Amino acid sequence: VTSVAFSPDGARVVSGSWDTIRLWDVSTGNEVGRLEGHTNGVSSVAFSPDGARVVSGSYDNTIRVWDVSTGKELARLEGHTEPVLSVAFSPDGGTVASGSDDNTVRLWDARTGKEVGHLGGHAELVLSVAFSPDGARVASGGDNTVRVWDAATGKELARLEGHTYLVSSVAFSPDGARVVSGSYDNTIRLWDVATGKELARLEGHSDWVTSVAFSPDGARVASRDASGVVLIWDVVKGERIETAKEKAEALCDAWSGGDVGASVEPTRLPGKGAVIMEGEAEWRTAWWDKEKDENGVPKKVLAILDQWERDIGMRVNLETGLIECLPTPGSAYANDQKIAERCR
Repeated sequence: VTSVAFSPDGARVVSGSWDTIRLWDVSTGNEVGRLEGHTNGVSSVAFSPDGARVVSGSYDNTIRVWDVSTGKELARLEGHTEPVLSVAFSPDGGTVASGSDDNTVRLWDARTGKEVGHLGGHAELVLSVAFSPDGARVASGGDNTVRVWDAATGKELARLEGHTYLVSSVAFSPDGARVVSGSYDNTIRLWDVATGKELARLEGHSDWVTSVAFSPDGARVASRDASGVVLIWDVVKGERIETAKEKAEALCDAWSGGDVGASVEPTRLPGKGAVIMEGEAEWRTAWWDKEKDENGVPKKVLAILDQWERDIGMRVNLETGLIECLPTPGSAYANDQKIAERCR
């Protein structure tokens, strides 16, 4: 799967892959349609603002516009001379922007399929395109730069320079005043669209950044890298927001003094429904209180079980809130005196 997008109402997802385009019902997880016609892999998909159409870009050098309800191809947009790597609908649904391996950004009439803009300037392939919320501008990234264009005239309005390798993803803030970009140089940059000034450099990924997006309130940015790591950033402070897993690891280390083999005495936890299990920190499993801070991170660790405790079958009973010992009958641990004493 190379690209996915939610419909505006959140009821469906469209996915593009090397073999086809599929539509999915979010509530059931069932496939509800296929859009077939490209002769090579699909690189990018997007819903129209009204959810009635899907646009797709392909390694067959074309863009297709599809009717979601019938699966019919409504328009075939041809003109790029190399694979199409990114597509986006304008906010009014009337225009499609595309970025290509031919180093150009093109604008198309979404109804007729006619090319209405040819934006040249990038020195290398264009990996990402995005419209501003008002539809007046287009941002594109590909070579080491981000370009901002006037959607009506095709004029380059700004060139945002600072990345040291290919720009893989761009997005406008909800108010249109800022652009965020992710790059193969492993960084995220935040830019002021009016001045072209770099507002923040967000560093924390150990692999190249594949995708970036603003939160609806514009206060945070999510980024994903090629290793599958997703990070959340506070764009006001220019800082990374600690994930629940990271917070748990830090709390586990603080609790056990950094000793991976440290154990926890039997502890009573709040009653049923008051705890959640998030995952593992090194060799320990931690349970956190449901109460969270302003960033949605659980505030405290309620219990930790290390590897040895899990191996013998100790667990947290979410019904009673007690840590229990449940050695597997017939196992090497079942008749172990030390374990019997520990589990009393």
